[in-house]
Amino acid sequence: MKLNTLELQVGDIVECYGLRVKLNQAPTIYTDQNGREVRNFAGDVLNAEQAIADGFPTAYLNDDHVWHIQGNDLAMWFVQRDEKLFRVTYITSGMRRRTKTVNEATLRYMQTARHTGMRITSHRAATPAESARGAFTGVINQ
Repeated sequence: MKLNTLELQVGDIVECYGLRVKLNQAPTIYTDQNGREVRNFAGDVLNAEQAIADGFPTAYLNDDHVWHIQGNDLAMWFVQRDEKLFRVTYITSGMRRRTKTVNEATLRYMQTARHTGMRITSHRAATPAESARGAFTGVINQ
């Protein structure tokens, strides 16, 4: 889901620059020069190693892998809130076997997307480790 900074809550997982940041403490709140409320959350980066492997600059992360999410009501964020995730194995129209972690809405789409030529071979609840990496959000039928 997409939320502005004022709608964020402790426990949310926010996607930012390829990082998945779990907000772990109440925000620092202040007012900017235009009178808007600004919130600054600190959070733990859940996928630091993967983000670095994907090209995120190592110099931007401290040793504790803490990142800050800051903004006012105009800043929008992609957020995951205790969403049930599934590990899905499927065969593409090109007969390739793929496995992805997806949310419930994507699983339902995949189950009904017969026109793509894709066929699900199995699905199960994602393990905590798989869930920590996040759900696939790209195009499924490739």
